[in-house]
Amino acid sequence: MESLTAQIVIAFVFGVVFVVALIVLAIAFPRPTPFQEGTFRIVLALAAAGVGAMLPGFISLELNPAVGFIVRAGGALAVFAIVFFFNPAHSAIQGPTSVDDSTASMEGDGDTEDGDKAPLTSANDPMLPQADQQPMIVLRFLDELWPEPVALKVAMKHLAAGVNTAHVEWPQRTQSLFQSVSNILKELESYQQLSSRFHKVPPEVVASSLEEGDRAYQYAKRIEQNVPIRVLALWMGMKEYWGGEPNRSSERAMRNYLALANFKIQLELSRYLKGISPAEFRAIAEGLEIWFPLDERHLYAKFFSFAEPVYSADVYYVADLNVNRYMFGPKSQIVSAYFDYSVNHRPITNGWFAEHLIPQVEFFISSRYSNSAAATCVQYREEAKINKIRDEDFEEVAYDPRGRNSKLNPA
Repeated sequence: MESLTAQIVIAFVFGVVFVVALIVLAIAFPRPTPFQEGTFRIVLALAAAGVGAMLPGFISLELNPAVGFIVRAGGALAVFAIVFFFNPAHSAIQGPTSVDDSTASMEGDGDTEDGDKAPLTSANDPMLPQADQQPMIVLRFLDELWPEPVALKVAMKHLAAGVNTAHVEWPQRTQSLFQSVSNILKELESYQQLSSRFHKVPPEVVASSLEEGDRAYQYAKRIEQNVPIRVLALWMGMKEYWGGEPNRSSERAMRNYLALANFKIQLELSRYLKGISPAEFRAIAEGLEIWFPLDERHLYAKFFSFAEPVYSADVYYVADLNVNRYMFGPKSQIVSAYFDYSVNHRPITNGWFAEHLIPQVEFFISSRYSNSAAATCVQYREEAKINKIRDEDFEEVAYDPRGRNSKLNPA
Protein backbone atom coordinates (compact mmCIF):
# COMPACT_ATOMS: atom_id res chain seq x y z
CA MET A 1 0.00 0.00 0.00
CA GLU A 2 2.82 2.40 0.87
CA SER A 3 4.52 1.51 -2.44
CA LEU A 4 1.31 2.35 -4.34
CA THR A 5 1.01 5.68 -2.51
CA ALA A 6 4.62 6.55 -3.37
CA GLN A 7 3.97 5.79 -7.04
CA ILE A 8 0.96 8.10 -7.05
CA VAL A 9 2.93 10.91 -5.40
CA ILE A 10 5.79 10.50 -7.90
CA ALA A 11 3.33 10.54 -10.80
CA PHE A 12 1.70 13.67 -9.40
CA VAL A 13 5.05 15.46 -9.00
CA PHE A 14 5.99 14.41 -12.54
CA GLY A 15 2.71 15.86 -13.82
CA VAL A 16 3.12 19.18 -12.02
CA VAL A 17 6.73 19.63 -13.19
CA PHE A 18 5.85 19.00 -16.82
CA VAL A 19 2.75 21.19 -16.70
CA VAL A 20 4.95 24.07 -15.50
CA ALA A 21 7.51 23.27 -18.21
CA LEU A 22 4.79 23.36 -20.85
CA ILE A 23 3.58 26.75 -19.64
CA VAL A 24 7.13 28.09 -20.12
CA LEU A 25 7.35 26.48 -23.57
CA ALA A 26 3.97 27.92 -24.55
CA ILE A 27 5.26 31.42 -23.77
CA ALA A 28 8.55 30.79 -25.59
CA PHE A 29 6.83 29.29 -28.66
CA PRO A 30 3.47 31.07 -29.13
CA ARG A 31 3.18 29.70 -32.69
CA PRO A 32 4.44 26.08 -32.55
CA THR A 33 5.12 24.11 -35.71
CA PRO A 34 2.95 21.00 -36.31
CA PHE A 35 5.78 18.83 -34.97
CA GLN A 36 6.14 20.98 -31.84
CA GLU A 37 2.40 21.00 -31.33
CA GLY A 38 2.25 17.21 -31.51
CA THR A 39 5.11 16.88 -29.03
CA PHE A 40 3.44 19.35 -26.64
CA ARG A 41 0.19 17.36 -26.82
CA ILE A 42 1.89 14.09 -25.91
CA VAL A 43 3.82 15.61 -22.99
CA LEU A 44 0.73 17.50 -21.82
CA ALA A 45 -1.32 14.29 -21.94
CA LEU A 46 1.31 12.46 -19.86
CA ALA A 47 1.53 15.35 -17.39
CA ALA A 48 -2.26 15.51 -17.05
CA ALA A 49 -2.33 11.77 -16.45
CA GLY A 50 0.23 12.21 -13.68
CA VAL A 51 -1.94 14.83 -12.01
CA GLY A 52 -5.02 12.65 -12.61
CA ALA A 53 -3.35 9.83 -10.75
CA MET A 54 -4.35 11.62 -7.56
CA LEU A 55 -8.00 11.11 -8.58
CA PRO A 56 -8.29 7.34 -9.26
CA GLY A 57 -11.69 6.10 -10.35
CA PHE A 58 -13.25 9.54 -10.72
CA ILE A 59 -13.08 9.62 -14.52
CA SER A 60 -14.01 6.99 -17.10
CA LEU A 61 -14.13 7.33 -20.85
CA GLU A 62 -15.77 5.54 -23.78
CA LEU A 63 -14.84 6.35 -27.34
CA ASN A 64 -17.05 5.00 -30.12
CA PRO A 65 -15.61 6.22 -33.42
CA ALA A 66 -17.29 5.61 -36.74
CA VAL A 67 -15.04 2.62 -37.36
CA GLY A 68 -16.80 0.80 -34.58
CA PHE A 69 -14.15 0.01 -31.95
CA ILE A 70 -14.55 0.97 -28.29
CA VAL A 71 -11.88 2.07 -25.85
CA ARG A 72 -12.55 2.18 -22.13
CA ALA A 73 -10.27 3.85 -19.64
CA GLY A 74 -10.40 4.98 -16.04
CA GLY A 75 -8.45 7.29 -13.75
CA ALA A 76 -5.14 8.61 -15.06
CA LEU A 77 -5.45 6.75 -18.38
CA ALA A 78 -8.79 8.46 -19.01
CA VAL A 79 -7.18 11.86 -18.44
CA PHE A 80 -4.44 10.95 -20.91
CA ALA A 81 -6.96 9.86 -23.52
CA ILE A 82 -9.08 12.99 -23.14
CA VAL A 83 -6.14 15.36 -23.45
CA PHE A 84 -4.43 13.50 -26.28
CA PHE A 85 -7.39 12.62 -28.50
CA PHE A 86 -9.67 15.60 -27.93
CA ASN A 87 -6.89 18.26 -27.73
CA PRO A 88 -9.07 20.89 -25.98
CA ALA A 89 -6.29 23.52 -26.16
CA HIS A 90 -6.08 23.48 -29.96
CA SER A 91 -8.47 26.40 -30.36
CA ALA A 92 -6.29 28.52 -28.05
CA ILE A 93 -3.37 28.53 -30.49
CA GLN A 94 -3.42 32.00 -32.06
CA GLY A 95 -1.07 34.12 -34.09
CA PRO A 96 0.46 37.41 -32.89
CA THR A 97 -1.77 40.30 -31.98
CA SER A 98 -3.16 42.40 -34.81
CA VAL A 99 -2.17 46.01 -35.31
CA ASP A 100 -4.48 48.60 -33.76
CA ASP A 101 -7.90 48.47 -35.45
CA SER A 102 -7.70 52.21 -35.95
CA THR A 103 -6.20 51.44 -39.37
CA ALA A 104 -9.72 50.55 -40.48
CA SER A 105 -10.67 54.23 -40.28
CA MET A 106 -7.78 55.60 -42.35
CA GLU A 107 -8.51 58.81 -44.14
CA GLY A 108 -8.27 59.10 -47.92
CA ASP A 109 -9.57 57.21 -50.92
CA GLY A 110 -7.35 54.11 -50.73
CA ASP A 111 -9.28 50.93 -51.60
CA THR A 112 -8.53 47.41 -50.47
CA GLU A 113 -8.93 45.89 -53.91
CA ASP A 114 -6.35 46.04 -56.68
CA GLY A 115 -8.55 46.86 -59.68
CA ASP A 116 -9.63 43.96 -61.88
CA LYS A 117 -6.74 41.74 -60.87
CA ALA A 118 -7.66 39.00 -58.42
CA PRO A 119 -5.56 39.29 -55.21
CA LEU A 120 -3.16 36.54 -54.27
CA THR A 121 -4.43 34.14 -51.62
CA SER A 122 -3.00 31.25 -49.63
CA ALA A 123 -4.81 28.93 -52.03
CA ASN A 124 -2.75 30.02 -55.06
CA ASP A 125 0.47 31.30 -53.49
CA PRO A 126 2.54 29.26 -50.99
CA MET A 127 4.37 32.43 -49.87
CA LEU A 128 1.20 33.70 -48.17
CA PRO A 129 -0.04 32.49 -44.75
CA GLN A 130 -2.22 29.38 -44.98
CA ALA A 131 -5.92 29.34 -44.17
CA ASP A 132 -5.45 28.12 -40.60
CA GLN A 133 -3.01 30.93 -39.77
CA GLN A 134 -3.68 34.58 -39.10
CA PRO A 135 -2.45 36.57 -42.15
CA MET A 136 0.32 38.94 -41.10
CA ILE A 137 3.10 41.04 -42.56
CA VAL A 138 6.39 40.51 -40.71
CA LEU A 139 9.21 43.03 -41.21
CA ARG A 140 12.67 42.13 -39.94
CA PHE A 141 16.06 43.83 -39.91
CA LEU A 142 19.23 42.59 -41.55
CA ASP A 143 21.44 44.30 -38.96
CA GLU A 144 21.05 47.00 -36.32
CA LEU A 145 19.98 49.64 -38.87
CA TRP A 146 18.66 48.28 -42.17
CA PRO A 147 15.60 46.14 -43.03
CA GLU A 148 16.18 42.63 -44.30
CA PRO A 149 15.61 42.74 -48.10
CA VAL A 150 13.93 39.34 -48.53
CA ALA A 151 11.50 39.97 -45.66
CA LEU A 152 10.75 43.36 -47.23
CA LYS A 153 9.92 41.84 -50.62
CA VAL A 154 7.66 39.23 -49.00
CA ALA A 155 5.98 41.97 -46.97
CA MET A 156 5.31 44.03 -50.08
CA LYS A 157 3.82 40.96 -51.73
CA HIS A 158 1.52 40.44 -48.77
CA LEU A 159 0.49 44.08 -48.83
CA ALA A 160 -0.47 43.74 -52.49
CA ALA A 161 -2.52 40.66 -51.58
CA GLY A 162 -4.55 42.67 -49.08
CA VAL A 163 -3.04 41.46 -45.79
CA ASN A 164 -3.93 44.13 -43.21
CA THR A 165 -1.95 43.11 -40.12
CA ALA A 166 1.70 44.11 -39.67
CA HIS A 167 4.40 43.30 -37.13
CA VAL A 168 7.93 44.69 -36.90
CA GLU A 169 10.74 42.66 -35.34
CA TRP A 170 13.05 45.45 -34.22
CA PRO A 171 16.84 44.95 -34.03
CA GLN A 172 18.32 43.80 -30.76
CA ARG A 173 19.96 47.17 -30.11
CA THR A 174 16.63 48.95 -30.43
CA GLN A 175 14.96 46.53 -28.02
CA SER A 176 17.83 46.77 -25.53
CA LEU A 177 17.71 50.58 -25.57
CA PHE A 178 14.00 50.54 -24.81
CA GLN A 179 14.53 48.11 -21.94
CA SER A 180 17.47 50.00 -20.42
CA VAL A 181 15.76 53.39 -20.53
CA SER A 182 12.57 51.88 -19.10
CA ASN A 183 14.52 50.38 -16.18
CA ILE A 184 16.28 53.69 -15.52
CA LEU A 185 12.96 55.55 -15.43
CA LYS A 186 11.61 53.07 -12.88
CA GLU A 187 14.68 53.59 -10.69
CA LEU A 188 14.33 57.36 -10.96
CA GLU A 189 10.70 57.15 -9.89
CA SER A 190 11.69 55.10 -6.83
CA TYR A 191 14.94 56.95 -6.12
CA GLN A 192 14.20 57.11 -2.39
CA GLN A 193 14.57 53.35 -2.11
CA LEU A 194 18.01 52.06 -1.16
CA SER A 195 18.01 49.70 -4.14
CA SER A 196 17.89 52.61 -6.61
CA ARG A 197 21.21 53.74 -8.06
CA PHE A 198 19.92 57.30 -7.74
CA HIS A 199 19.30 57.07 -4.00
CA LYS A 200 21.88 59.73 -3.16
CA VAL A 201 21.14 62.04 -6.08
CA PRO A 202 19.48 65.39 -5.21
CA PRO A 203 15.71 65.34 -5.84
CA GLU A 204 15.80 68.24 -8.29
CA VAL A 205 18.38 66.40 -10.42
CA VAL A 206 16.28 63.22 -10.32
CA ALA A 207 13.19 65.18 -11.36
CA SER A 208 15.01 66.75 -14.29
CA SER A 209 16.44 63.41 -15.42
CA LEU A 210 13.04 61.77 -15.10
CA GLU A 211 11.40 64.44 -17.23
CA GLU A 212 14.07 64.23 -19.91
CA GLY A 213 14.03 60.43 -19.97
CA ASP A 214 10.25 60.20 -20.07
CA ARG A 215 10.14 62.61 -23.01
CA ALA A 216 12.73 60.58 -24.95
CA TYR A 217 11.04 57.27 -24.12
CA GLN A 218 7.54 58.44 -25.07
CA TYR A 219 8.82 59.93 -28.33
CA ALA A 220 10.57 56.68 -29.27
CA LYS A 221 7.64 54.56 -28.13
CA ARG A 222 5.20 56.57 -30.23
CA ILE A 223 7.33 55.92 -33.32
CA GLU A 224 7.63 52.22 -32.50
CA GLN A 225 3.89 51.82 -32.06
CA ASN A 226 3.01 53.82 -35.18
CA VAL A 227 5.35 52.09 -37.62
CA PRO A 228 3.12 48.99 -38.16
CA ILE A 229 0.17 51.31 -38.75
CA ARG A 230 2.13 53.48 -41.16
CA VAL A 231 3.35 50.44 -43.11
CA LEU A 232 -0.26 49.69 -44.03
CA ALA A 233 -1.16 53.35 -44.63
CA LEU A 234 1.93 53.90 -46.80
CA TRP A 235 1.01 51.07 -49.13
CA MET A 236 -2.60 52.24 -49.33
CA GLY A 237 -1.43 55.74 -50.19
CA MET A 238 0.88 54.55 -52.96
CA LYS A 239 -0.99 51.72 -54.64
CA GLU A 240 -3.77 53.74 -56.29
CA TYR A 241 -1.41 56.06 -58.15
CA TRP A 242 1.62 53.78 -58.44
CA GLY A 243 -0.27 50.60 -59.31
CA GLY A 244 -1.40 47.64 -57.24
CA GLU A 245 1.84 45.70 -57.55
CA PRO A 246 5.08 46.43 -55.65
CA ASN A 247 7.85 48.07 -57.64
CA ARG A 248 11.29 49.48 -56.99
CA SER A 249 9.93 52.88 -55.94
CA SER A 250 7.44 51.51 -53.41
CA GLU A 251 10.04 49.11 -51.97
CA ARG A 252 12.59 51.91 -51.63
CA ALA A 253 10.04 54.14 -49.93
CA MET A 254 9.17 51.38 -47.44
CA ARG A 255 12.82 50.41 -46.85
CA ASN A 256 14.01 53.94 -46.20
CA TYR A 257 11.03 54.71 -43.95
CA LEU A 258 11.69 51.66 -41.76
CA ALA A 259 15.42 52.40 -41.59
CA LEU A 260 14.83 56.07 -40.73
CA ALA A 261 12.30 55.26 -37.99
CA ASN A 262 14.59 52.66 -36.41
CA PHE A 263 17.62 54.96 -36.61
CA LYS A 264 15.79 57.90 -35.01
CA ILE A 265 14.52 55.67 -32.18
CA GLN A 266 18.06 54.52 -31.46
CA LEU A 267 19.45 58.06 -31.53
CA GLU A 268 16.78 59.43 -29.21
CA LEU A 269 17.20 56.71 -26.58
CA SER A 270 21.00 56.42 -26.83
CA ARG A 271 21.52 60.17 -26.36
CA TYR A 272 19.67 59.97 -23.08
CA LEU A 273 21.34 56.72 -22.03
CA LYS A 274 24.84 58.09 -22.69
CA GLY A 275 24.19 61.05 -20.40
CA ILE A 276 22.72 59.13 -17.49
CA SER A 277 24.47 55.75 -17.70
CA PRO A 278 27.64 55.80 -19.87
CA ALA A 279 28.47 52.19 -18.99
CA GLU A 280 25.14 50.92 -20.32
CA PHE A 281 25.51 53.07 -23.41
CA ARG A 282 28.92 51.55 -24.18
CA ALA A 283 27.53 48.06 -23.70
CA ILE A 284 24.49 48.61 -25.96
CA ALA A 285 25.02 51.44 -28.41
CA GLU A 286 28.70 52.26 -28.64
CA GLY A 287 29.41 53.81 -32.02
CA LEU A 288 26.22 55.84 -32.23
CA GLU A 289 27.92 58.82 -30.61
CA ILE A 290 29.49 59.76 -33.95
CA TRP A 291 26.04 60.88 -35.09
CA PHE A 292 25.28 63.08 -32.08
CA PRO A 293 27.02 66.32 -33.21
CA LEU A 294 25.33 66.39 -36.64
CA ASP A 295 22.33 68.60 -37.39
CA GLU A 296 19.23 67.07 -38.96
CA ARG A 297 20.08 67.62 -42.62
CA HIS A 298 23.68 66.40 -42.39
CA LEU A 299 22.56 63.49 -40.22
CA TYR A 300 20.11 62.48 -42.93
CA ALA A 301 22.67 62.92 -45.72
CA LYS A 302 25.29 60.84 -43.90
CA PHE A 303 22.84 58.08 -43.02
CA PHE A 304 21.69 57.68 -46.63
CA SER A 305 25.20 58.24 -48.02
CA PHE A 306 24.56 61.18 -50.34
CA ALA A 307 27.13 61.50 -53.12
CA GLU A 308 26.48 65.23 -53.50
CA PRO A 309 25.66 68.18 -51.19
CA VAL A 310 22.48 67.93 -49.13
CA TYR A 311 19.79 70.48 -50.00
CA SER A 312 16.67 71.34 -47.99
CA ALA A 313 13.25 71.85 -49.56
CA ASP A 314 10.66 73.91 -47.70
CA VAL A 315 7.70 71.64 -48.50
CA TYR A 316 4.31 73.28 -48.05
CA TYR A 317 2.21 70.24 -48.88
CA VAL A 318 2.59 66.71 -50.25
CA ALA A 319 -0.45 65.62 -52.26
CA ASP A 320 -3.32 66.26 -49.81
CA LEU A 321 -1.24 66.60 -46.61
CA ASN A 322 -0.16 69.98 -45.20
CA VAL A 323 3.46 69.43 -44.15
CA ASN A 324 5.05 72.88 -43.92
CA ARG A 325 8.54 71.72 -42.98
CA TYR A 326 11.99 71.18 -44.49
CA MET A 327 12.67 67.87 -46.23
CA PHE A 328 16.17 66.84 -47.27
CA GLY A 329 17.70 65.28 -50.34
CA PRO A 330 20.60 65.37 -52.82
CA LYS A 331 21.08 68.74 -54.49
CA SER A 332 20.24 67.68 -58.06
CA GLN A 333 17.06 65.87 -57.01
CA ILE A 334 15.78 68.75 -54.88
CA VAL A 335 16.36 71.27 -57.68
CA SER A 336 14.73 68.98 -60.25
CA ALA A 337 11.70 68.41 -57.98
CA TYR A 338 11.31 72.16 -57.51
CA PHE A 339 11.15 72.78 -61.25
CA ASP A 340 8.99 69.73 -61.96
CA TYR A 341 6.04 70.62 -59.78
CA SER A 342 6.42 74.08 -58.24
CA VAL A 343 7.49 75.79 -61.49
CA ASN A 344 6.24 73.61 -64.35
CA HIS A 345 3.35 71.88 -62.53
CA ARG A 346 4.41 68.42 -63.62
CA PRO A 347 4.70 65.24 -61.48
CA ILE A 348 7.99 64.83 -59.61
CA THR A 349 9.46 61.88 -61.43
CA ASN A 350 13.01 61.74 -60.05
CA GLY A 351 14.04 59.40 -57.25
CA TRP A 352 13.74 62.00 -54.51
CA PHE A 353 9.97 61.69 -54.15
CA ALA A 354 9.89 57.95 -53.41
CA GLU A 355 13.32 57.39 -51.86
CA HIS A 356 13.51 60.45 -49.61
CA LEU A 357 10.38 62.58 -49.49
CA ILE A 358 7.89 59.77 -48.72
CA PRO A 359 10.04 58.26 -45.91
CA GLN A 360 10.46 61.69 -44.31
CA VAL A 361 6.72 62.42 -44.52
CA GLU A 362 5.93 59.01 -43.03
CA PHE A 363 8.41 59.57 -40.22
CA PHE A 364 6.93 63.01 -39.59
CA ILE A 365 3.48 61.44 -39.12
CA SER A 366 4.88 58.58 -37.00
CA SER A 367 6.69 60.90 -34.60
CA ARG A 368 4.02 63.58 -34.37
CA TYR A 369 0.65 61.85 -34.17
CA SER A 370 -1.00 59.07 -32.20
CA ASN A 371 -4.25 57.09 -32.17
CA SER A 372 -6.48 57.51 -35.24
CA ALA A 373 -4.49 60.49 -36.56
CA ALA A 374 -1.47 58.19 -36.96
CA ALA A 375 -3.46 56.15 -39.48
CA THR A 376 -3.97 59.06 -41.88
CA CYS A 377 -3.53 57.81 -45.42
CA VAL A 378 -1.59 60.21 -47.67
CA GLN A 379 -2.34 59.79 -51.38
CA TYR A 380 1.14 59.99 -52.88
CA ARG A 381 0.66 61.34 -56.40
CA GLU A 382 4.19 62.71 -57.01
CA GLU A 383 3.02 66.17 -56.05
CA ALA A 384 4.85 68.35 -53.57
CA LYS A 385 4.63 72.14 -53.37
CA ILE A 386 8.09 73.52 -52.56
CA ASN A 387 8.13 77.13 -51.39
CA LYS A 388 11.91 77.56 -51.39
CA ILE A 389 15.12 75.59 -51.20
CA ARG A 390 18.29 75.98 -49.17
CA ASP A 391 21.81 74.84 -49.94
CA GLU A 392 24.27 72.80 -47.85
CA ASP A 393 24.96 75.86 -45.67
CA PHE A 394 21.21 76.32 -45.24
CA GLU A 395 21.25 79.57 -47.19
CA GLU A 396 18.22 80.27 -49.34
CA VAL A 397 18.69 79.76 -53.07
CA ALA A 398 16.58 81.40 -55.78
CA TYR A 399 16.13 79.95 -59.27
CA ASP A 400 14.89 81.70 -62.36
CA PRO A 401 12.83 79.81 -64.97
CA ARG A 402 15.97 79.06 -67.06
CA GLY A 403 17.55 77.16 -64.16
CA ARG A 404 20.22 79.66 -63.17
CA ASN A 405 20.51 80.30 -59.47
CA SER A 406 21.71 83.01 -57.15
CA LYS A 407 21.90 83.05 -53.38
CA LEU A 408 19.58 85.49 -51.74
CA ASN A 409 20.87 87.90 -49.16
CA PRO A 410 20.01 86.30 -45.78
CA ALA A 411 19.13 89.75 -44.48
